[in-house]
Amino acid sequence: MENKNELKPKIGFLPFFTDVNVYLGLRMIATNRKLKMQTVIIEIVRNHYLESMKSELNVNQPVEFMKQLASASAKQRTANVADYIEFACGRFLEQEMDKLKPKHRG
Repeated sequence: MENKNELKPKIGFLPFFTDVNVYLGLRMIATNRKLKMQTVIIEIVRNHYLESMKSELNVNQPVEFMKQLASASAKQRTANVADYIEFACGRFLEQEMDKLKPKHRG
């Protein structure tokens, strides 16, 4: 009899991202920082929301959280909340990659 853990797919948050590279980048950052994926995503979205909306994101109340993200999504002109989250995470990854580039070449 096979181990039941082997039968479970380990896709995590992958279905929530249309760009697999954003998912893989976040997975790499979460692994390097030794944090859970959801912690990394929430921090990225919280910082992006604070930057764009100039107010704190309420992550403790799910209904208020979704209302805030829906209004931020409309302001950012993304398709929906999931697209807003992917946009915020993609933008964060772009900034992180810029930090890894050398300042002076040659």
